[in-house]
Amino acid sequence: MTPLLFSALLALWGQQASPPVIIEHDGRSPLPPGVAAPTVRVDRPSRPPVLALPEGELKAFTRNGRAMHFIATDSLQRDGARVRVIYYTVNHPSFPSGDRLIAHWVTEASVDCDAGMTRSLHLSAYDEAGDEVLWLPAEPAERGVEGTLQGDLLRTACRPNIPPTHPSIRGWTEALPFARGRLGGRD
Repeated sequence: MTPLLFSALLALWGQQASPPVIIEHDGRSPLPPGVAAPTVRVDRPSRPPVLALPEGELKAFTRNGRAMHFIATDSLQRDGARVRVIYYTVNHPSFPSGDRLIAHWVTEASVDCDAGMTRSLHLSAYDEAGDEVLWLPAEPAERGVEGTLQGDLLRTACRPNIPPTHPSIRGWTEALPFARGRLGGRD
């Protein structure tokens, strides 16, 4: 006897089960007379808030191919060997996503300094004007191999103090033209 049929029989007979019976229903077959459709609550992870374009101090930590990456220094949260960090990326040239162009994005990442692993927790990508184009959820952890973005993020975020690599840059509105100039683009 299925849980749904058992619940239906109890409802028809006016009896109550103790403890409550879990009703499982495929949503396609009809329910017996006198049995209300079960309410199903599905807990889905909610989307984190949009990662705003950074306004505080940014320090460039790597450049690879068509992109320059900056750590938002006010975002660093250390807990032993684990670090949460937000980094900002400028891409040149911009690339398409549907009918819009992605010019830059912000990523929240978790870095495990002892294990040598990094993990993108989520990413918000923006067009030239700073309007969100798309959002991407978490990705699996990756080993921080030297010479890759993950390796450079690991090396930089795990330092007790991040040394300045360039003049102080305040916010994305300064970082965008700064990076474009170094990537061979124009403002």
